[in-house]
Order: sequence, then structure tokens, then C-alpha cells
Amino acid sequence: MIQINNELRDRAYKCACEHGFHDEEHHDSHWLALIMSEVGEAINADRKGKHAKSEGFIRWQTTLRNPSNDRFYIADFDYFIKDTVEDELADIVIRILDFAGLRDYDCSKYFETLCDITFVLPEKDQLSFFCYTLFTMLANTQDDIEDVLRYSLFFISFYCKKKDIDLYTYIVWKMKYNELRPMLNGKKY
Repeated sequence: MIQINNELRDRAYKCACEHGFHDEEHHDSHWLALIMSEVGEAINADRKGKHAKSEGFIRWQTTLRNPSNDRFYIADFDYFIKDTVEDELADIVIRILDFAGLRDYDCSKYFETLCDITFVLPEKDQLSFFCYTLFTMLANTQDDIEDVLRYSLFFISFYCKKKDIDLYTYIVWKMKYNELRPMLNGKKY
């Protein structure tokens, strides 16, 4: 089980601020919609069969490249990790952490224990089922927003554990990548 804490939350929020994502005030629905867009990107990556080649990324970064050269990091990340299911799952978490930072939600216990989640992933279409369920959780505006974010992170952690995805590593890699990107990551908002 990964440990999400306020340090990761603050890092995600700081990066988003430095890249212009918080230059204007937005309603909570804006931030939830951006999180949901990452969920859609995860399912599209799966539909295209795009999965991270983490062994290649590690090999290139540790043996063939100068790890302090940001240009190499970006190129290697783009080739081995970018736009894969694992990358998009990390993006979902980073967006949630950024939103939690904006609203000053305490993330120190988000992954401390994984409560008895009774979700059963179907044998077929696991990622699409996961994405649909996560999307439904995020759209549930009846609940407290902080609880929605917490439940979403629990569910993402549950899915990654079931699929043997080292979510924490992908989050750290993507945070470094995001820190090297241009304002608004080259987007309008």
C-alpha cells in the first residue's frame, strides 16, 4: 500500500501553482472535471494497449543517460511512460492531490489503511469497470468533496494493488516530468 501524505500533496499543488493552473479561481466542479478527464485518458490508453515500459525507462535513466540532464529525462519519459495506463493513473492521483492542496485537505491518512473494499473487479473489462466506478465516485456531489477524493484514492490504490502497478513510483516520475513542463503544460487550462 502506498503512502500518500501532505508532502506529496504540497508538491503537486506547488507544481500546479507554478505552472499557472491556479492563476484564476474555479468552482470545485472544474477540478473534478479535470480529474475525470484523466480517468478518460486512462481508459483510452488501455484501449490502445499502451502500458509503461518501466524497465526500459529505469535502464536508460540509470545506465545510459546523465540523470541530471532534464532533456534526457523528458525524452525518456515520453518514450517509455507518457500516455500509458500507468501514467494516466498517476495523473489522476496528482490531480486529486493538487485539488486537496488547493482546498487544504489533510492527505496524511488517505492511504494509511485500506478499509474493507468490497469491490469485485469483473474478469473481463477490468479497467473500463474501474474507470466507470471511479467516474461515478467523482460525480457524486452529494458527498463531501474531501470524502469523494479520499474514496477515489482508496479505489485507485485498490485497483493498482490488484493489477500489481507500483503507483507511487509512477506518481514520483510524473511529478518530476510535470515540474519540467511549460506553463499550463502547453494547454489552455
